[in-house]
Amino acid sequence: MLRIELTMDVADRLSASLPGSSALRADPGAVVAWLVPAALIVYIALQNGGYDEVERGEVGIVVWTLLLAGSVVGVLPVAGTTRQGRALFALLGAFAAWTALSLSWTDSVERSSSEVARVAGYLGVFGLALAVQGGERWRHMLNGITVGVAIVCGLAVLSRLEPSLFPARLTGAFLPGIEIESRLAYPLNYSSALGALAAIGLPLLLASTGSARTIFVQALAAGALPMVALTLYLTNSNLSVAAAGAGLIVFLCLAPDRLPKLATFGVSAAGSAVLFAAVEQREGLERGLPTPAASEQGDEMLVMIIVVCVGVALLQAAIGLAARYARRPAWMRVPRTTARLVAGVAAAALVIVVGSAGLLGGASEAWDSFKDRDGTSGADDQILNLSSSGRYQFWESAVEANATDPLKGIGPGTFEMWWAREGTEAGYVRDAQSLVVETLAELGIVGILLITGFSLAVLVIGAVRASRAPPSARAAIAAASGGCAAFVTAALVDWVWEIAVLPIAFFGLAAIAIAAGAASPDARRPGSEPAPWRRYGDCVILAALSLAALYAIVIPLSATSALEDSRAAAAEGDLDTALAEARNAKAIQPYAASLVLQEALVLERLGELQAAVGAAREAVDDEPGHWQAWLVLSRLEQRSGDATASEQAYRRARDLNPRSPIFAILEE
Repeated sequence: MLRIELTMDVADRLSASLPGSSALRADPGAVVAWLVPAALIVYIALQNGGYDEVERGEVGIVVWTLLLAGSVVGVLPVAGTTRQGRALFALLGAFAAWTALSLSWTDSVERSSSEVARVAGYLGVFGLALAVQGGERWRHMLNGITVGVAIVCGLAVLSRLEPSLFPARLTGAFLPGIEIESRLAYPLNYSSALGALAAIGLPLLLASTGSARTIFVQALAAGALPMVALTLYLTNSNLSVAAAGAGLIVFLCLAPDRLPKLATFGVSAAGSAVLFAAVEQREGLERGLPTPAASEQGDEMLVMIIVVCVGVALLQAAIGLAARYARRPAWMRVPRTTARLVAGVAAAALVIVVGSAGLLGGASEAWDSFKDRDGTSGADDQILNLSSSGRYQFWESAVEANATDPLKGIGPGTFEMWWAREGTEAGYVRDAQSLVVETLAELGIVGILLITGFSLAVLVIGAVRASRAPPSARAAIAAASGGCAAFVTAALVDWVWEIAVLPIAFFGLAAIAIAAGAASPDARRPGSEPAPWRRYGDCVILAALSLAALYAIVIPLSATSALEDSRAAAAEGDLDTALAEARNAKAIQPYAASLVLQEALVLERLGELQAAVGAAREAVDDEPGHWQAWLVLSRLEQRSGDATASEQAYRRARDLNPRSPIFAILEE
């Protein structure tokens, strides 16, 4: 037996040393670890970015079903096998539990249930990412995320150059009344979210230019960098530029052997600048419309992109060969302590230069511009505009909402109702445009401590592990940490956490940052195995979590699917089917006001006014803050002949949304 083992060991070492031999022995687990995140990111990106509850819920069901099956079979450990993974999984689980507990005090059980399902799905993604990255599979998972992001960005740019090949953009469904046609948004249909996804991809691709095993793959990653940068540029999102800067800075600070990476960064930045200038010279591409001029300029731009990306890839091949085989002069070998000292001196010098240039004196003006909804910077380019686009007003209102109950908040998903009732401006607003501020409003101090604690822990643990990891893993951990930093920066100032493709990428990268390459505590002690109570206890815990999460996701998902079927049937004139589906949705979620309201609307079209009035009254009883339900009730009461009840319902609707222009129109 000893002889056989020695022979196999020698054979493994010999085959590993032969060029290309590893490619002939594909590990099915490694293929799955690469393919699943890549395919998932592309799929969910093409499904409106995962914004809709149905697509997001389907992903959550698949993820938790895999975790449930893995717990039963015993092949998927709870939150992986590392202490950091278990601790952060428990922290995110506590946030999910607090979100679920809010159902006992929220103003809208329906909206809060949807948020519980969202957090449960994200928890499942994080748990699965932790559980499947054993051995070297975390490396393949990182590559899969990188490839998925690059493919989405490639499709986005192609949609601008060849718009006739892609479906109509749906941006107006997200930001009605705002002129953003010139901003690239496909396939996420929200430009800032697409820019944030590109920002996440930049440190991942930059890391691949040095960590990929072959020069060809390194060159391929470098060639993709200008295309991803062009994606960010076309979104015209100043917030995404900040996210990209944060991700790249974190990566470059944590990565080993920075000199080749800085060279790659310079080459790709030059190539990106060429593409930026080229697209600015082609006005036909500004709105992505399939006009003859746009078609001609799109073809020209496509050729230029290919030329630039190939040029950058060839230069990267030279950089990679030099880094791998050339002998560097002694002056180019900088010790880590010296590098830190130089970085500190450079940062201090930058502060002094900025102060002497008088830019710090303009901080007050910049702050005034940020608070102004339209901005006072005078910049025509959105990227240079310092305006918060109303975010400052949203944040003020969210802080005021928290003041009503600082510890618990007003309930997840209910900021929309608060803004309609207490906001400072007219217009539809669903989110507070900041994960931190909105969490403060909706889940109080407890919620914000949990979610910010999780985010900071990911960044800190990733930074510490990158500084201590061996060179073979350090670049990957640094890249994952940089991608996480880009997402956290974007989530601080935008509602990108609701575009599911971004949190999916984030939680996959977070799992890599905190657990990649780490041995489990039991694996560090030769011959040791976890106690039976520990092993079976973990399976029971994961099975219970899976069942609870599936329940939380399936209920709102099933109700939403039935509601969509009802609306589709009503649009086609099949009112009987529409009523049956509305009642089916109501049976699944009897506390959901929008489902009962759909029943009322269908009954009205069927001519059953009294039944419609009864359903509308039930809707306002379920959710007294639902101003649309009160407005529908007002109309139904009027049609049924009860003028007094109609007027009372109308006044209640107007009180709940006093700045809505719809009431000015109705009162003319």
